[in-house]
Amino acid sequence: MVERIEFSPANHQGQWPTFEEVSVGDVVVSGAYGSVDIIDVVRWAGFQENYAQLHYDREYVRTEAGLPTFIASGAFRESLMVRLLTDWMGPAGRLAKLKTRQTYSTFEGDSLRFTGRVVEKSQNGSDPWLVCEMEGFNGEDRQILQSTCTIRLEAAAQADPS
Repeated sequence: MVERIEFSPANHQGQWPTFEEVSVGDVVVSGAYGSVDIIDVVRWAGFQENYAQLHYDREYVRTEAGLPTFIASGAFRESLMVRLLTDWMGPAGRLAKLKTRQTYSTFEGDSLRFTGRVVEKSQNGSDPWLVCEMEGFNGEDRQILQSTCTIRLEAAAQADPS
C-alpha cells in the first residue's frame, strides 16, 4: 500500500498558513509516498470504474503494450498530490481550481514525490488567493505530472488564534 513517508510543509509552524504568511516563491509543500502496489492501483481503478487491463494485468501490459508492469491511474497520482496540498492548507483553505498534465506513467513499485511553490499572489487581502505550481516525480526522479492550482487561504484577521 502507498504509505506517506515524508511531509514537510513550509511555513507550517504548528498551525495552518494564513494568506499573509505566504509569499511568491515560497515552497508550500513537499512530500513523498512509498512504492505503488497492485492493491492501490486496483482499488483506485475500481473506484473510478476503470477496468482496463493495464491497471492490474502484468502479463497483458508486457505482451500487448510493451510495458514492464501495470500502471497507476493518473487520477490516483493526482489525488496523492492534492492530499498533500490540502493537508498543508488546512480546513479553512480551499482548492478553487486545478489543472493537471500527466507527463509520464507510474508503474508498480514506483515511489512518488511531490513539491509545490507559490507563483502568484493576490494583492488584495480581502480576496486571498494564491496560484501554485506543483510537480510530481517518480523514484528515478522523472517528472510524472505538472499542475497549476488556485488556492484560497484564510486571512490572518479571520484565523482562529487557538
